[in-house]
Amino acid sequence: MFQSDYSAANRGMEKKLLPILRQHGIAYNAFRTLASGFLAGKLTHGTAEGTRFGHESSLKEYMQSLYDQEALPNALKALEATTQFLGITTIDAAWRWAYYHSVLGGKNGII
Repeated sequence: MFQSDYSAANRGMEKKLLPILRQHGIAYNAFRTLASGFLAGKLTHGTAEGTRFGHESSLKEYMQSLYDQEALPNALKALEATTQFLGITTIDAAWRWAYYHSVLGGKNGII
């Protein structure tokens, strides 16, 4: 079993890692499916304090290197507009994507 970050905002493992794991029969468990709070608006709405994005976090620089990219805040704004129209939260959308629309399946799981 192998586990790593995987979310709608962090899909890097889909093309290289996951095929190798499947080829060798190794299960994959995804964690941080809310992108460490990014998909909940933690970085973009000024609510970083007390999160992995806050100045007191030892993970701040790592998290910002992953999610504080030019295209991602715009994508989150589009997601927020869509989820508001649908009457769900971005958190609901992130979980639904992971369960129903991601490449996970079979022996894979979500932590």
